[in-house]
Amino acid sequence: MSIPGFERLTKSIYTFSPQDAAPRPDDPDVVLLFSWLGAATRHVAKYIVGYKQLYPSARIVLMRSEFPDMVLNPKTAERNAMSAIKAALDGHEHEFSKHPSKILVHVWSNGGAFNFQGACKAWARETGTKFDPQLLILDSTPGSDRFVGAYSKALNLMKAILPKTLFSRLFGYAYAVLFVFTLFVLPRLRGYISLPTMIRRGLNDTSAVPTSIPRAYFYSDGDDLIESDWVEKHGKDAMDKGYTVQLVPHTNTQHVAHMRADPGLYWSRVAERWNEATAPPPRASRPASSIDASAA
Repeated sequence: MSIPGFERLTKSIYTFSPQDAAPRPDDPDVVLLFSWLGAATRHVAKYIVGYKQLYPSARIVLMRSEFPDMVLNPKTAERNAMSAIKAALDGHEHEFSKHPSKILVHVWSNGGAFNFQGACKAWARETGTKFDPQLLILDSTPGSDRFVGAYSKALNLMKAILPKTLFSRLFGYAYAVLFVFTLFVLPRLRGYISLPTMIRRGLNDTSAVPTSIPRAYFYSDGDDLIESDWVEKHGKDAMDKGYTVQLVPHTNTQHVAHMRADPGLYWSRVAERWNEATAPPPRASRPASSIDASAA
């Protein structure tokens, strides 16, 4: 994949550095993006354009999510994902605790969530510290870790994106079987927990993902792949562990497509979450969780 204006650092990691934009003190210095599994360049580009418009002076680091990386060796995938954090810090890892960059992390779907939580685990193991950005946006993730229903979800996804031909249907059935096997069965055979379980636990692992990171869940009742009740359950579990959580529901929008349904609303919510996360703390204590009342 080639992205205009981006430098390719590894097979999965790309970085963009603005040349002419003057720094704005309230904006993030870095926007770190973990895209969804197999995301097409044209789809990811829409979010890149949005972030360039919202924060023109921010560097952008993108990590793509690839299926083989997730299923063949999760530990190796964690170390590879850690390179995204290193790219975000741009060689200033040892100065991060003293002069931290302001970093916004945006994660899409379980593919992006897998890479983010893996990067945090690897970072904690290697450095003895925790990666501590100013904001984490979990977009269309995490989903259910139950085996039941996984096949029908995968099949529905294939039906939605493939042409309605006999060959496509047969391919969709085969892919759904392979999808369930690689997410739930293969990891067990290799001595790991299932990937959905790994993702749900990893995002709320306080030894790697610090509770100091405010997080916002962007999700929808129209997402056939990641049900809203499983996102909300994960948010509640996060609150119970001490994370500051904000639930940001969208109405009748599809998987990783909340921005497409209403770009103005979507980007205003991103900006609001960033402004809240970086605002000076008020004198009175704030509640640990909330639901965005502007949900459409």
